[in-house]
Amino acid sequence: MYKFKVGDLISKNIGELILKIGVVTSGTHNNIIVQWTSYNKEYFLEKEDDIFVELNNMYLLSRQSIDRSNTKACLELLSAS
Repeated sequence: MYKFKVGDLISKNIGELILKIGVVTSGTHNNIIVQWTSYNKEYFLEKEDDIFVELNNMYLLSRQSIDRSNTKACLELLSAS
């Protein structure tokens, strides 16, 4: 069970590879809301056209609700609030 608090800086990983970095913006006993602030541009194959930048920002840097008991979320604490 993840015990992240509001303001914690966290990452979503695959093994040692960091996919996204974000901040916990709110949470309840059952879930947390993460605002993703950056993503691994090499992993997600950042394109050069403006439309791809906008789509990546819209979908990869959105807010996400994550269940605290989801052990497959692959989250890690980078910096506590």
